[in-house]
Amino acid sequence: MSGLEEAVRGAGGLVVRVGVRPPLRPAGPPAAPPGAAPECDVAAAGWDGFHGSALDDLLRAAGRDLLALTGCCLELGVHSTMRSANDRGYECLLVADACTAADPTLAEAALSMIEMSGGIFGAVGSSAALIRELS
Repeated sequence: MSGLEEAVRGAGGLVVRVGVRPPLRPAGPPAAPPGAAPECDVAAAGWDGFHGSALDDLLRAAGRDLLALTGCCLELGVHSTMRSANDRGYECLLVADACTAADPTLAEAALSMIEMSGGIFGAVGSSAALIRELS
C-alpha cells in the first residue's frame, strides 16, 4: 500500500481504482495490481471513469465530494475523469507526482489546463503535500 493510500484511508477516505473495460469483454472489475487494496474497483466503458460505470453512484452513496486523482494516463483517463467529476460538482485535486503521462511531452500542458482561470477543473498538488494535510 502506498503512503498516499494509507494517508487517505487514515483520514477516513475511500480508495477507488477505475479501469477501462475493453469493449469486447463482459463487464466486470479490472484486476487489481499486486499489493493494491482499493475499497472497490470500478470498470468504466471509456477513458472517463464516470462513463458507463457506477462511479458517481458509489461516491454519492458514500457521501464523498472531494476527490484526489492519480494514475495513468494523465492526459487521457485522469484528465477526462477529472473534467467529468468537476462537471458533476466534485471538488478535485490532481496529485501530479502520482500520475504518469502516456506522452511525457503533453504532461505540462495537461497540468496547465487544469489550473487555467484560477483552477477551472480543480487544483494540482503533490502527494507529500496531500499526505501532510491528511495527517
